[in-house]
Amino acid sequence: MHEHGLGCVVDLKTAFQYYRKAARLDHVEALTKCGDFIYSGRGLDCKVGTGDRIEAMKCYRKAAEMGSSRAMNSLALMLEA
Repeated sequence: MHEHGLGCVVDLKTAFQYYRKAARLDHVEALTKCGDFIYSGRGLDCKVGTGDRIEAMKCYRKAAEMGSSRAMNSLALMLEA
């Protein structure tokens, strides 16, 4: 909801925090979203335009191992690049 402003103001930092909490509980889609946020740097405290690609890859890999096709695709795109 915070990512897209559904019922609240768009707040990517809060959205990332909620995704991170869910990812710690091994929620597959949250792991994939964390990978997206970390890869792009959105919602992070850093001022850098891109995030930590190694951490993003870890999120994608774990979600892919759990069966997420979206994470598999993101992981493949990272490996291709």
